[in-house]
Amino acid sequence: MKSKYTEKQIENALALYKETGNFTFVSKETGIPRSTIRDWCRLKDIHVEKKIPDSELARKRVKLQDENARLIRENRSLLRQLNEKAFLDDFINDSFAKKPPAKTFKFKHEGGISAPEIPVLFHSDTQYGEVINLEDMDGLNSFDANICEKRMQRMFQKSIEFTTEHWAGPKPDTFFYLRGGDHISGGIHDELAETDEKTSIESILEMAAIEKRGIDLIQQETGCKVIVYSVAGNHGRTTRRPRTKRYSALNYDYLLAKMLENQFIGNKNVIFHTPQSGDAYFNIFDFWFLLTHGDRIGARGGMGFLGPAAPIIRGMKKVIEEFSSQHRYVYKVLLGHFHTALDLEYGLANGCVPGPSEYSRSIMRAKPHPPSQWYFKVHPRHGITTTSKLYLGSPEEGRLYE
Repeated sequence: MKSKYTEKQIENALALYKETGNFTFVSKETGIPRSTIRDWCRLKDIHVEKKIPDSELARKRVKLQDENARLIRENRSLLRQLNEKAFLDDFINDSFAKKPPAKTFKFKHEGGISAPEIPVLFHSDTQYGEVINLEDMDGLNSFDANICEKRMQRMFQKSIEFTTEHWAGPKPDTFFYLRGGDHISGGIHDELAETDEKTSIESILEMAAIEKRGIDLIQQETGCKVIVYSVAGNHGRTTRRPRTKRYSALNYDYLLAKMLENQFIGNKNVIFHTPQSGDAYFNIFDFWFLLTHGDRIGARGGMGFLGPAAPIIRGMKKVIEEFSSQHRYVYKVLLGHFHTALDLEYGLANGCVPGPSEYSRSIMRAKPHPPSQWYFKVHPRHGITTTSKLYLGSPEEGRLYE
């Protein structure tokens, strides 16, 4: 029977056996079974005294085998990289060779004259007459009647700048001025009654004069018809505790709105709406807004680190659902009361004019925010497109504004 091993393999195996005299070693080196090597030695009458292979030679052999295996692996890796590069080159060349014509967007010029947006100034939580002591606030903020008038002037000034110098597109012919309540401090708590700089009657008289100047300035500088919506807040109440009956009739905010309206009797370019319900439901284009102070939205308190955002969102949603049940759609709710400026899905919560006070610092430990009021634009098709915080503070009023 013919052997499956070549003559060369047999010679190498026998030579290695003669050198080492170790069947096991020869078998491992050649891959030929020990019994086969032993049979060959018997046939050829080869007898060798068993030896221990030279250790240095064995180490070199193992080293060469390892080196050979490493080179084989590296060679395979290089071949793989070359194949990948060749594939990428072919793919890129084919892609650019067969590149389809590039698609581009084209601007469509729609005919006609675009309708102008309408500017809106949302003013609430003035609390005129309150005093915030700079030393008690550790130099952070201060507030009194004089500072309040200056901040009100900045508010009107900035809203006019946004409507004139920084306006893009067709000039508006209408300006909405929304008054969200709490325009006087009212002395509704013992601390306020003791520390307020002005009485409620003094406050509404002076606020009426300040706002009259502001509305005159808007009309004069923008050339717009001014539409004013007013609702009452909790600080203007004439009762010690909040009431639901005759909410507006027993409120200085309602009186202030009517006094302001009386100053424009005969001026057809300034139109007032002061609903006695305390909720002003009105439209700008086809978008219906609800202006309410925020103390009667069916939600109070906070929710951990969310702070006032939680009750504001809950309250806005409840108000929208209530109006929806009456088949009255509400696009956005506009409210104050919480002294926190938020631009939310359901509406806008306004900041305040006084800024952080002793109460927010000592009792609530709330993060101090500079006094601000909302200014926004309403587009006839897109609704509110731009919202801007009008910051009212000045460096001499506290380190919050440095």
